[in-house]
Amino acid sequence: MRGRHAHHCNTTVFVRNTAIDVVFEGILDFDEGIFEVDDVYLQEGRNKFAGADDYKIPPRLYSYIIKHCQEDAHYAAWDFGQ
Repeated sequence: MRGRHAHHCNTTVFVRNTAIDVVFEGILDFDEGIFEVDDVYLQEGRNKFAGADDYKIPPRLYSYIIKHCQEDAHYAAWDFGQ
């Protein structure tokens, strides 16, 4: 397979010794061998809000995950269930 394809992957990230199950959405680039993260959200809703807002991550936590969990996203994206 070659080119760039939309992809999402589930993984667990650890923030201050707390496990958070998230979904990374982005572009999987087979030519360059990278996964570019576009968005991240919770795997399961918090049952506090209606619709898609239930899966949103609070802004400070979202920023931390985007900055510090790129390696987790990369490994989860390239795993393909092996």
